[in-house]
Amino acid sequence: MKIIDTLAELGAFAIGVIVLIIAILIIALFLIPAFLALVVGFVLFLFTNPVGWALLVILIAGFCCCALAD
Repeated sequence: MKIIDTLAELGAFAIGVIVLIIAILIIALFLIPAFLALVVGFVLFLFTNPVGWALLVILIAGFCCCALAD
């Protein structure tokens, strides 16, 4: 019976790994393109709008200040 229990645990582990891989693929399929669309939209806003240019200057200054603070 110990062998059967071990095989059952291995089967449950294998099913868990398969479900995890499927979940990661679903996340990659839907969330990554949505995130990229948001990033591209934000970058286009930064470069095509006067307010965007001001935000871009503030972001660059903030990054420089953070880099120099260390």
